Formats: sequence, structure tokens, C-alpha cells
Amino acid sequence: MTDLIFHSQVLIDAAALAGVLPDATGAALARAIGGDPTAWTVAYRRVRADWDSYWADLNLSGDDAIEVWREGRWRVVRALFRLMDRPYPPLSKMQHHLTDVTYEIGKGCAAAVRPAVLARLQRLRHQHDLHLVSPFLAWDFVWGVAAGAGAEDWIHGILGPAELGQIGLEGLSWRFITGQLHVDPTTTGWVGPAQPDWPLALDFEQLGWQLD
Repeated sequence: MTDLIFHSQVLIDAAALAGVLPDATGAALARAIGGDPTAWTVAYRRVRADWDSYWADLNLSGDDAIEVWREGRWRVVRALFRLMDRPYPPLSKMQHHLTDVTYEIGKGCAAAVRPAVLARLQRLRHQHDLHLVSPFLAWDFVWGVAAGAGAEDWIHGILGPAELGQIGLEGLSWRFITGQLHVDPTTTGWVGPAQPDWPLALDFEQLGWQLD
């Protein structure tokens, strides 16, 4: 096999991510906007405590799921500014917050990377081109995590929800996934939860890796 495509949660531990994300968010926003990073962290924790209220009326399974997802993420950004007693950022700044700032937050979450997996990828990169599919985390965020962990140069491509055109993997074909990454579907393997008609290159039992 020439290429390997990994589910992002093979690399990123979801429980560890939940632990480091508040401080990473606070630090990144303080650098980007100004203010006390601890205060931004507290604001983020308050948003997380009421997370569902920002998403309750949004349908993430419709044809416009990605636009709706962006709206939900923008609501979270605006809530953080409100809790910090700052004016809402203008709509023209949405792209900046959902890409550049998101990347910086990801870089601060490098501690969520599984060390054993990182070491395995460091070896595999000499035999394969490596790619990530992230069904729930934004492309920019995952690139940031990879960069923070020193793995940015190892990853040839990442698909987040925007690149997938939906949240999650349900209904997506192997040919579509490999086409989005510009790799040959016949010489590429999947490392992640089994998907219908996707060629499983390595399973978790073989690797000793588990998704949360």
C-alpha cells in the first residue's frame, strides 16, 4: 500500500483533548485578541457548560449541514466575546476565527496526541504517505494539533467536515474519500473504525489502539 488514511481519533485522544482544550483556547484568544488568557479560559468553560443551547435549533444532518455547522461555531465565538464584555467581532472576521485562530488553538492541544501512535506514524511515514480524516473536528484545528506535535510535515492531507461536505462519515464512499485526497483507492488503506466497502489496512486489535 502506498497511502494510509487514518481516522483523526486514532491520533487524537478525545478525553485528553477535552482536558487541554480550555487552556489552549484561552491562550490562543489572548494572543489573537488580547486580554488575560485565564479569563478567556473561564469564558470557554462557561460556554462548554451550556454547549447544547448554542446548537439546539441547528440541524447538522441537512443538505446545508456545513453552513449550519459554521453558524454554530460562530455562535460560540460570539458568546466568548460577550462573556468577556467585548464587542462582538464583525462578520468579516468569521473566517479569521474559524481558520487562523482555530489553527492556533489546535497547536495548543498537542498534549492530546497519543504518544505511541505518534511514534508509530513517525516510522510509517518512511513507507507510506499519511493522511487524516476528521469527521467532527475542523481541518484547521487538526492541522494545528499535528503542527503542535511536530507531525505537520508528515501529513499529506486532511479532510475535515467542510471537505467531507457533512458531519460524520455515514454514506460516504471510499472512492469519494480517496478522490478528495487525490490518492489511488486501490493502493490506499484505511486505519479506523470499519466502514462499508472501505479497505481496512490495519485494525485496532492488531495495533492495540482504541477509539474513545
